[in-house]
Amino acid sequence: MNNIGEIFAIISGLLYASIGYFAVHLIKLGIDPLALTFWRFSLSALILMIFIKYIAENKLIVRKQLFNMLTKDSLLYCGSSFLYFYALEYIGSGLCMVIFFIYPVFVSIINYIFYGKKISRRYWYCLSIIIIGIFFLVDLHEIKMDITGIVLSILSSILYALYCINSTKTTSIPISATLIVCIGSALFSLLLIFSQQKSIFLPENNITEALLYISGLSLFGTVLPILLLLKSFKLISVERASLLSVSEPIFGVIIGFFFLGENLTSSNIIGIILIISAATIIIKFKE
Repeated sequence: MNNIGEIFAIISGLLYASIGYFAVHLIKLGIDPLALTFWRFSLSALILMIFIKYIAENKLIVRKQLFNMLTKDSLLYCGSSFLYFYALEYIGSGLCMVIFFIYPVFVSIINYIFYGKKISRRYWYCLSIIIIGIFFLVDLHEIKMDITGIVLSILSSILYALYCINSTKTTSIPISATLIVCIGSALFSLLLIFSQQKSIFLPENNITEALLYISGLSLFGTVLPILLLLKSFKLISVERASLLSVSEPIFGVIIGFFFLGENLTSSNIIGIILIISAATIIIKFKE
């Protein structure tokens, strides 16, 4: 069962990496990032509702857990997303990614302080290798230092860590949890759009293309990765799953190289090797 959980966590990271591909194309079409967030989660919720319609036992569970998940999971997940988005305006994607992907550290610290979970030295060793590897994946020349952006990125990472931990405590049905997170995130996005007086409409001249990319973002960049990550939490520890899901930057670099025309440097290759090595150690040595 452990191997299945590890596979789920790694595939989740792979699918999360597709967000960059779809988002780049959608932003090029002139869609506002907040509107993009709204459509992403709205369509994700619709996909899940169609699927859940044919699974009767999940309907009652969704109703029972609705309030708890709307007030916790969805706010934590969506809050993390928005903080990350705003941090990008201050420090750029490189440093944002490095800071955000230290969230396994916060997962471990929170679990140690509040739940008394002890973490092995091997875990910290692997985490250190992964963080070093992520530094190799980003272009250090593009990093901008700004205290506001750094604080926002740290808060985004902490909220995502809390989301991961809370997901293991409050739900036993991953598909129900994923649906509620998407609904809550869509509502939260809509409130921000109205408060900032932005438009939620898609560009009429490119609406077909926009809908195709949003569909890909919703299915491959939202529904499936969240669902797989939550499933992995049921099979392996949240610490182990969070470490393996940090494989996302590797796939992000690979997708950027093959589909977005970005360069693959020797530093990128070193970073990929380091992260894969750490992931291999995690998988080889069971908990």
